[in-house]
Amino acid sequence: MSATPSPQRVEQTLRRVAQLRTLFRRLPRVLSPREQRAVDAFASFVAGREAGCSFEALEAGFRDALRHRDAVSILRAVERSGDWILEDPTLHPYYYWAQAFARESAGALRPSESPGE
Repeated sequence: MSATPSPQRVEQTLRRVAQLRTLFRRLPRVLSPREQRAVDAFASFVAGREAGCSFEALEAGFRDALRHRDAVSILRAVERSGDWILEDPTLHPYYYWAQAFARESAGALRPSESPGE
């Protein structure tokens, strides 16, 4: 038996790996209990039931909001937290995504003007 696999064997293995990756992408994202507590704390903060939340809760909440395309929650959290998020390298990309998503959504809701107007 040779130490180097045949090209057919390599191709077969890569095909299997690609099939597994496709299968895993179809599976729903399930939060761990710790992540769920952090997302719940974020939701309470955004809803105004809590005065503040931890960085971990902000990060988990932003990730969850992005996954659910919930730009409003991210924008509300930034509004309640202050401008320091705009400088944070971990959180500011979520904020910029939320702004862009909100602009695009608002543009899609605007009625189109007829050419004669």
